[in-house]
Amino acid sequence: MVDSVLDDQELAPYGVTYDISDQVARFGVGETAVADRLSAEAVFSANGGIINRFELHGSEIAFVSDAPTSLDTGIAEVVSRTGGATGVVINAADYPAVAARSATSAGDVESGTVAGYNGLRLFMHPEMASGHAIVVNGAWLSAHATDVLLASLPNLSDNTIRVRAEVYAAVLIGDASAVQRVDIASAA
Repeated sequence: MVDSVLDDQELAPYGVTYDISDQVARFGVGETAVADRLSAEAVFSANGGIINRFELHGSEIAFVSDAPTSLDTGIAEVVSRTGGATGVVINAADYPAVAARSATSAGDVESGTVAGYNGLRLFMHPEMASGHAIVVNGAWLSAHATDVLLASLPNLSDNTIRVRAEVYAAVLIGDASAVQRVDIASAA
């Protein structure tokens, strides 16, 4: 059953700031490399913020008998409530526990290899609490973000540049049952 109340996350800023020497920007790796690195880190922090939001969402399915069975229970729950599931998020430390049912396949040219779990995309992120997973049906989620904004401030007294990359992001959850937390670690 679709929850008619739109559960949303407020638009939030995610960013990183570094102080670099003027020489690094001018004669070292260059301004473009610095901007690209900071942009990637800002987006990575936005992804972590979204995962933190999902971890606070709803109740958690208790550990069943092993990690794959627990995860399959979470997938079945999302499928029964929303008609499908599109992805699973885990901490990389938990990969060995679910590796038996995981596989990789050829992705597009940009993403290369795609990790999967029982036919769903498998995402690993350090912000995901170890021993827990999130199952989502992306059809009920809507992600919104600005372009990465870059700013710099030179400091003439020590010949450094303060560089900041920032992105504003939010995820709207159209159906509360499209996100399910799962305990995949034994309590013993």
